[in-house]
Amino acid sequence: MTDLQKTTEQIPAYLQGQDDGREELASYSQLSFIKTVQDMSDPELKEEFSAGCAVLMPDRALIAEHEVEWSAVCVYFWPSYQKWRDVNDQSADGGPIVEQSIDPKSEAARKCAIRGYSEPYPDGNMAYRYDTSLNFLLFVESLGQLAVLPFIRGGAQSGNSLRSFLQRRGGPIWSQRITFSVGTRMNRRRQQWYQIEHSAAAFVKEEECEPFRKMYENAKQSHSQLLLGTAEGGDDG
Repeated sequence: MTDLQKTTEQIPAYLQGQDDGREELASYSQLSFIKTVQDMSDPELKEEFSAGCAVLMPDRALIAEHEVEWSAVCVYFWPSYQKWRDVNDQSADGGPIVEQSIDPKSEAARKCAIRGYSEPYPDGNMAYRYDTSLNFLLFVESLGQLAVLPFIRGGAQSGNSLRSFLQRRGGPIWSQRITFSVGTRMNRRRQQWYQIEHSAAAFVKEEECEPFRKMYENAKQSHSQLLLGTAEGGDDG
């Protein structure tokens, strides 16, 4: 074993009490996200889960099948600002999102504020598109785990509906236990896709308030420090 591999080595006296940066490492949050399996999803994912399932990614854990209700407590909300590749761009690796930021003062945020904003590729044959993702941090009760439910592009309407619903409900955001399920949508071209939707809500019990409030405070602090990792793979299929 090399010296670099020894992680249990006693800290020398001359290094003790130093500002060591470990707090920043611990506070950075790159969370799992919730994905709805679509008819056009990755074939490997579809072999494991049928279309219409809500799945925790990248963990690949089933939350619920199509139209089966599941509950989660909404802990936090924040928008993120994303630059997307052209849908016809088949040449690049690394996924459809080129850049993303949670900083409302970023260049990406400025461009996302312009409805339908796009900019051409250097060769002019395709265009990048900018979109805002609405991200809800949920405590998924069946899994006992935090995960991000992102709404982007085709899911923006459902994301705005959930955001408005939470505003109308009143009370702390972390006090809302919400019932979700995956429904079926149809566009004007008669193309079908699956979308996570909410149907009901109830307040958490009094004895549950403290742990959920702490989850909220931790997420808020990470967000204010721009340390809250943005989940990829939004619910746009």
